[in-house]
Amino acid sequence: MEPQRLDGGVAGTYTPSLSRSPTLSRAFRCALLCAALCTVLAGGCEDDLRVPYIPPTLANWPQPYRGVPRLKVHIFNTGYLRVPEALVLRGGSLTRKRDLAVPAVLIEHPHQGLVLFNTGLNPKAKDTAHAGEWLTAVLGVEVLPGKDLTSQMRDAGLKAEAVRWIILSNLRSDRAGELESFPNARVVVTKVEHEYAQPGRPGYDTSTFDDGRTSTPA
Repeated sequence: MEPQRLDGGVAGTYTPSLSRSPTLSRAFRCALLCAALCTVLAGGCEDDLRVPYIPPTLANWPQPYRGVPRLKVHIFNTGYLRVPEALVLRGGSLTRKRDLAVPAVLIEHPHQGLVLFNTGLNPKAKDTAHAGEWLTAVLGVEVLPGKDLTSQMRDAGLKAEAVRWIILSNLRSDRAGELESFPNARVVVTKVEHEYAQPGRPGYDTSTFDDGRTSTPA
């Protein structure tokens, strides 16, 4: 079964002509009931509703937030994790699969230069040496040819060697898989996460981040 991916009427009225026969009347009512039931069930098979827009606010900010001049944000999709639907949707199927995008966010800051939030999947993510058994055995992994992070950055006119900072939400292979592609960047992650990411722990490949470039603020 193919996985499903997460990325007006006509005016007028129509009045049916009802027969006076009780048999036909009951049949017509049954038809309407079946049609309504099919409509409800079909609506449940549509794609999930998008998250509503929430205006950005900054707590305890003394003045309205007006942004940073010349700041740009790029969002790149580095691939997909293929998971059972039941893991991400209440009442979802155990056999149907859902593809979850693995994004990386690149910020062009007017003073700090290029700042990357997460690096996403390694192009060789299907290989356990790069992704870990938890991705290749428990979850399905897909990285489209030519759509790895550095290739997409190059197409956008951005150089990997120009990235100055990388901020990681965690050190798992789906968040830090492309660290080796940014040798000039300083990596920032929490101290708790760095201490937790020990060799042999499922989902972590310490060879990709324990090279002395990692800063661990408290």
